[in-house]
Amino acid sequence: MNTYKAFIGELRHLVKEGATIARTPLTDLDPRFRKWRVQVESLVQHIEQEGYSLPCPVHSQSRVYLAKFELEIHDTLNELRTLIDRYEKFGEPRRRERVGGKAVLTNGKEPLSWLWHNVSRVAWGLWLASIAAAFGAGFYAGRTDFIVKVLELWSGQ
Repeated sequence: MNTYKAFIGELRHLVKEGATIARTPLTDLDPRFRKWRVQVESLVQHIEQEGYSLPCPVHSQSRVYLAKFELEIHDTLNELRTLIDRYEKFGEPRRRERVGGKAVLTNGKEPLSWLWHNVSRVAWGLWLASIAAAFGAGFYAGRTDFIVKVLELWSGQ
């Protein structure tokens, strides 16, 4: 599963299964529930590692199902249904890009302060070296006889 559409398809299956589990008198110790919970957490973790930013959080990993089993399973089902609803209304969410080894959301219009904190020093060094090299090449070319003659002809002197 490498597409968000496949992720949503798998979520639909898990929501149906979770709804069945929630209707039966199970507890957090039931093997069906435990398998379902691991599948949900694994699926969510996988799609996040693929770089997708989910439109709502899924707190299944942080829930304590012991005392409030019914409430907690319904909250998890609501979160999963929200992911499906958002996909149906808005389509696939943005993917995070890798900048300096970190996965970040970008829209291509980041301010300089964001770039300063999120782009590696090596990238900044390469960028500054490129600017310095371009300036040096322009300075050198401006002093050659050919360019001096072209500039004289162009300026009409």
